[in-house]
Amino acid sequence: MNVYLQDSEILKVIADGKSFRPAGFVEGKSANQCYFKKSGKYLYVAIFNFSNEKQHVAVDFTPLGLNPAQQYVAEELFTKTKQNIKSDLPIAFNEGGGKLFRISL
Repeated sequence: MNVYLQDSEILKVIADGKSFRPAGFVEGKSANQCYFKKSGKYLYVAIFNFSNEKQHVAVDFTPLGLNPAQQYVAEELFTKTKQNIKSDLPIAFNEGGGKLFRISL
C-alpha cells in the first residue's frame, strides 16, 4: 500500500483537490461501483468490487461524458497496464478491491 502513496501518477490524481463523483444512481443500500472526475486532459475512473468474490463490473460511458460507441485506451494506474475499454465492457476483478483508470480526452 505504501508504494501507491509515493506513486507520482497517483499523486497527480489528487493534486487538483477535486472530488470524484458517482457515475449514475444505485437503488437500495449498495454503494456505487464507479466514480469519476475530469482533470485537465484526463478522465479518471475509479471502479470498485465491494465483494470478496470474482466479479465483472460493466461501466456505462454515458454518465462519464464519453461516447458509448467509441473505444478508449485506459491506463490502470495501480498496475501500470493499458487496455482498450468501451461502454459496457466488463472490468474483471479476481477479488474485492479497486482499479483506477486514466483515460486521455
